[in-house]
Amino acid sequence: MASFLDAQPFSALSLAQRRQQRHASESATVMGASPWQTPQQLWRFKTGRSPAQLPPPGLSSCAELASAAREAYHARTGFRMNPIDVVDGEYAANMDGVLLDGQLIVEIKCPLAGRASALWHDAVLGRIPPHYQWQLQHQLMVSGAHLAHFYVFDGRDGVLIEHAPEAGRHASLQWRWDTFMHYVRTDRPPPAIDPADGPERAPAPRAASGPGAHPEHRTA
Repeated sequence: MASFLDAQPFSALSLAQRRQQRHASESATVMGASPWQTPQQLWRFKTGRSPAQLPPPGLSSCAELASAAREAYHARTGFRMNPIDVVDGEYAANMDGVLLDGQLIVEIKCPLAGRASALWHDAVLGRIPPHYQWQLQHQLMVSGAHLAHFYVFDGRDGVLIEHAPEAGRHASLQWRWDTFMHYVRTDRPPPAIDPADGPERAPAPRAASGPGAHPEHRTA
């Protein structure tokens, strides 16, 4: 059963926690979908061969924009979200926001280039990059929420995309994590992931619907 804990920055977790747990922010790497990190690099971190990983390039941590982002999100949807950490066994996720009933989560991204960023462009078209889809699926799996909001914020306004849980992806995540952690426990580097055996394609955008629908509210 998942435990809901007071939120703390991922960087504040102890190295032991970060090396032992299976974090949502690492799932894209395990699935071979991360544009910033290979499974071999993550294995080096998990086995203590390399220091803590830096944040992805081109993204703010949203720490300095968190208040403005949540206010803009609240103005659009009417939802007040509370940041929280969720742990279920070895799986963990740092949530930007969870509705009090636990059925809705939000993941906020603040690209440094704002509306000039590729992420903003994708969001306007209703697309969530595959690496962020795996992060969301991990969060949905661990939290048990029925829906995720992916909110891209430029400092003044945001684009919101709905993302639903997919049981097939959860099974793929668990299998890949089990395989990856076996290499960590046995201290053997994982092989390169064959792209043919990689993540499924991103789903096509669907018409906006559900809570908080807006001209810049998309589903994916």
